[in-house]
Amino acid sequence: MTDDAEGPSELRPGESTAERHDRNGSGVLQELRVLPTGTQSITGFLLALWAVLPIAFRGTRRHLDAEGASRAIG
Repeated sequence: MTDDAEGPSELRPGESTAERHDRNGSGVLQELRVLPTGTQSITGFLLALWAVLPIAFRGTRRHLDAEGASRAIG
């Protein structure tokens, strides 16, 4: 993490263009390393939610019979 006010794409004093490109490339690689972890976390959460919701709401569905009265099914 830089502690100066210039952005990551700015040339620092005594830094060549090639060094700047290396520094920017390192930042992109770090972002790519973090991406799979976040994707796995979100996917795991959504799969768990998908598996639990039918169990959590079992027996709470309601159905209107022919006379319009509400009754539980399941």
